[in-house]
Amino acid sequence: MAGVIGNPKPQFSLIGDTVNTTSRICAECHAGDIMVSESIRQEVKSMKFKLVPHKFTPKGKSEICAYCIKDL
Repeated sequence: MAGVIGNPKPQFSLIGDTVNTTSRICAECHAGDIMVSESIRQEVKSMKFKLVPHKFTPKGKSEICAYCIKDL
């Protein structure tokens, strides 16, 4: 959900499961790395990137496999 929340100082905010999951995925990525999903991996597989699979289980979710782009 996105919208303006708060009183007396209203602020635009994003809340919900998608935001929480995204935060947990971002926490898995190391500084300087780029982490992509399977669908993006399919789009860039013809390019000369080294894609290293990274499997992890975010809190409250099933296992996720993302790919770190190395050797840019």
